[in-house]
Amino acid sequence: MRTIVSPTAGSIGSGLYKTIWLDEESMGIPPRVSAATFTVIVNVWHNLKIDSESKKTVEDHRRCALGPTQVDPAGLIFTHTDLAPRNIMFEEATGKIWVIDWDLAGFYPRYFEAAGMLNSP
Repeated sequence: MRTIVSPTAGSIGSGLYKTIWLDEESMGIPPRVSAATFTVIVNVWHNLKIDSESKKTVEDHRRCALGPTQVDPAGLIFTHTDLAPRNIMFEEATGKIWVIDWDLAGFYPRYFEAAGMLNSP
């Protein structure tokens, strides 16, 4: 899956964001934003401090967009985003392993797959 890349984020069909921690409706992320814009959005949300946002200077807000993540030069990769034991099936008759439940799949930063597995219920 990691060999399939895109210059824009979101699901394949609509470009919307459907992960267990990102919701386009509540976050207001436009469909199919660039990797750079998506990285800034993730960084700002990561650095958000509800009780102190109004006290931040313009420079403080600018710094919030800079880290902790950076744009991956390889681009956004095709990611399942909900890779968990409940979505992995083993077919005894053939010995094949199937990954199911692709409704949250899309193009996201490389670390989204690992983060999704760590946060999977």
